[in-house]
Amino acid sequence: MPGRRTPSPNQLDLFFEAPEELKVRPAIPDIRPPSGVGGKPEVADAVLDGVLRGRYGLIESTGRMVALDGDGHCRITEDEDVLESLLSQGYLLHGDTVSVRHGAIRRDVVLLRLSPTGELLHRRWRLLRPTR
Repeated sequence: MPGRRTPSPNQLDLFFEAPEELKVRPAIPDIRPPSGVGGKPEVADAVLDGVLRGRYGLIESTGRMVALDGDGHCRITEDEDVLESLLSQGYLLHGDTVSVRHGAIRRDVVLLRLSPTGELLHRRWRLLRPTR
């Protein structure tokens, strides 16, 4: 074909036949994420102990996890992701509904409680505590 340019040796043409060294691809190692999410026994023990004592709940209208204090107030908890994970795995159940103040607004909060498997998990994590 007139005017057709020949590609340089290091440049591949648009419609080229791949050389043999490019046709064989190296094997890609099978990289999988580790199973489980990991965690620290002291964090899980503290969260499960707080649930056992009735210190955590779920705001009915928004679905946010809150920590309850003894004065009838609640605040958004830092352990929200841990609580949601435990709830989705069936370790926590919904309990009674109480009315508490979230800031200046009174809201209905569903208390969280341990399921039977959550109680077993709590015992297991409690046994993993380091000895003093």
